[in-house]
Amino acid sequence: MRFYVDKEADGWKWACALRGWGWAGYRVGDRHALLSGNPNRGIKKMKDILLRCAYMQTVKINDPILDGYLRAIQKNGLRFLAGYAPAVHLLAKRAEERGVELHLNGIVTFGETLTQPNRKTIEETFGCGVNDTYGLGGEALIVADQCEKRGCYHVHMENVVAERVDGEIVLTGLNNYAMPLIRYRTGDYAGEICSGCGCGRGLLSFNGITGRSGDVVVTASGAKLILEFFVVLFEKIPTVKQFQVLQDSVDGITLRIVRNSGFTDRDLNRIRGEIAMACDRELKVEFEFVDEIKSSGRGKRRLIISAIDDG
Repeated sequence: MRFYVDKEADGWKWACALRGWGWAGYRVGDRHALLSGNPNRGIKKMKDILLRCAYMQTVKINDPILDGYLRAIQKNGLRFLAGYAPAVHLLAKRAEERGVELHLNGIVTFGETLTQPNRKTIEETFGCGVNDTYGLGGEALIVADQCEKRGCYHVHMENVVAERVDGEIVLTGLNNYAMPLIRYRTGDYAGEICSGCGCGRGLLSFNGITGRSGDVVVTASGAKLILEFFVVLFEKIPTVKQFQVLQDSVDGITLRIVRNSGFTDRDLNRIRGEIAMACDRELKVEFEFVDEIKSSGRGKRRLIISAIDDG
């Protein structure tokens, strides 16, 4: 599905994101690293320059790439890090393996649910707390951020109305008149409303949020494809309605796909090509075309199912 966002709503998205980052210790102009999934920056390169952002792509991840990111953070004296939760975790694990000491001032994670074991590894490795966030990237809604207390998720009430209906998060955006979302069911789940947070901000807050999460696809050489790699890939191929990745060996994966009517061999070759480029042609890709990919009990589809231990 395509979502349309007007300039006003895009401005609110940035305002809420920067406020949340501020709760983690970031100030506009601070030199920082961003681990994210779109290497084709285009005009965003100007944003990177203006905000002093060292952009680190997550389309292709392996140990040499992670080593390069660690060196860049050290060399450039970066003290703040934001990125996809699994990518930040992989970076922390690599730093731990190599005995690299990095003492950051703050970290923000997004994209997937940050698990407690992963949070512990990141915080112990980088010597600072992690502020997790919750939002809908495709719908351009920044919904909630943890503050410096790192407990409750505080809702950006100027941007969105967040309801909890039978545990599910239901959202109404307040600023996007190009395509208003009214009582939009997210399929994500929130804990009980916080009775109060020590930060004293007074915003509507939830004790916890459970969004999407997924395994990591790994190859024999240790290259890794995180969930966001596939999300970004299939966002660019509108003829794919649904997808799921299955891996039971390091030699290959099976892509389960629900096609739209316009799907062609050109789309098939593009998928093969982008996966081959990301993992140096180590994975054999098989396709399984189905009519439906069933969801879990809570309405979410598990997008990567792997039997491989990523270490």
